[in-house]
Amino acid sequence: MFISIFAARYRFSGISLAREFSAPVAGGLAPLIASALLAAGGGNSWWVAAYVALLGTISVVCLLLLPMNLAGDPDGVAEPRLEDLHS
Repeated sequence: MFISIFAARYRFSGISLAREFSAPVAGGLAPLIASALLAAGGGNSWWVAAYVALLGTISVVCLLLLPMNLAGDPDGVAEPRLEDLHS
């Protein structure tokens, strides 16, 4: 999936930046937010479950909005057709 998002020239940097910036934000703040929701809900874990469901929904929406390379070429350039090679 990540291969089709970035051109080959920028692929390593793009994937690295996406991963490195999202890890501290999502991984670092999630336990703090979950603890605050648990405390605010009086020990009721439904708020934490709703938070996790919200994060999952955001992830699915972002996945659906990704620009996919429909040609199947990871470099973003379609393969030449056989007719083009013989002309």
